[in-house]
Amino acid sequence: MNTRKKYLLWLNVLLLLITGISSCDSDDDMTGTEDNDSTFYVKYYDQDPDLYKRQGYWYRDSFIEMTPQKESPYTLLVIWDSDKGKKALDYIVSENAGEEILRTIIGSTGINAALIRCQKYFTCPYLFVSSSYKTAQLYHDDDYIRVSCRISVAMKSGKNPEVIEYDYADILKLDREQYKAHPNWTPIFNCKLNTSCEVLQLAEEINSRDDVEWAEAEMFIPAHLATQ
Repeated sequence: MNTRKKYLLWLNVLLLLITGISSCDSDDDMTGTEDNDSTFYVKYYDQDPDLYKRQGYWYRDSFIEMTPQKESPYTLLVIWDSDKGKKALDYIVSENAGEEILRTIIGSTGINAALIRCQKYFTCPYLFVSSSYKTAQLYHDDDYIRVSCRISVAMKSGKNPEVIEYDYADILKLDREQYKAHPNWTPIFNCKLNTSCEVLQLAEEINSRDDVEWAEAEMFIPAHLATQ
């Protein structure tokens, strides 16, 4: 094969690769970024960008699938742990018509959280954002599960939870105050993650470890389910 034919062949292969990459990118971005706001690095989406990823938790030997809201208006659980996070939340609400804080939640752990009703799903590096999820057990329209940025990890007998913290040093921190005060309780880890999908997938990964009995993201569930 002469040099010109080789060049044309490789050019055609390159064009096919570029076309394939472009089509893959468009398929992966089915939800689409609506807008980027550089003030607090906020990204807005028409749908949850993790909508089609596997999400849920393990209950004994069964995986309970959780499906995020697919259509607006969305109700998002937003958690912040700094003044900058609170400013980012106030900015998002003030800059977007129709956004409103439904209520502020102060949990038993002292976290700062609020439920936000909005037309666009959003992410921000200074905030943790959870979608509202349905499972097969949730029949009522207003019944949703929301995920916190904390993971409970029950270690197997004789295993130290600090090993988990060491292995995931960049994203997990053991709640030592709770652990020291209540050594018989299930250890809880605070997560340095930004979305509920990330927390659920991390909990599933930890759940599969040989030194772990079970791991589960901390969740806010409807009161009538909590008593079942």
